[in-house]
Amino acid sequence: MTQLNNHLSWWLKVIANYYKDDLTLAVITISVLILAISWLLWSTSINGHGHGHGPPPLPPGPRSLPIVGHHPFLSRDLHTQFTDMARTYGPVFKFRVGAKLLVVISSPDLARAVFRDHDETFANREPPVTGVAFSYGQQDLVWSNGPYWARRISRLAMPF
Repeated sequence: MTQLNNHLSWWLKVIANYYKDDLTLAVITISVLILAISWLLWSTSINGHGHGHGPPPLPPGPRSLPIVGHHPFLSRDLHTQFTDMARTYGPVFKFRVGAKLLVVISSPDLARAVFRDHDETFANREPPVTGVAFSYGQQDLVWSNGPYWARRISRLAMPF
């Protein structure tokens, strides 16, 4: 606490030499304090370096270009390229195609766990824009989700 007081008194002495008006000194001091506190909150919560705040870490993956992502580096034999990436980055890796972040699961056991055991957790992907346009806002049988879909599909799949 004494170090903070020493730094603040040093700050006040430096600013007071340049600005003789008390209002200007107060505005500058408050602005600097707000900026410092904002930066501290941002660096601890957004970047994930704080106490469990922020998004969970993503799996490893290759570096990509800012706008096009990894798209220019994809080959025609995508399955072979994914196998090579799985050897390098592990069974779960990420890469970008355009602005979309994709996560690839290359292990059969992990794919089974994702699609069978945790299917509701991983079913929150974004629908394609063309699908939304052609399905009248996801109101048809193919793209709908939730209770509306459950009611409609139960009418089609009635037990015999």
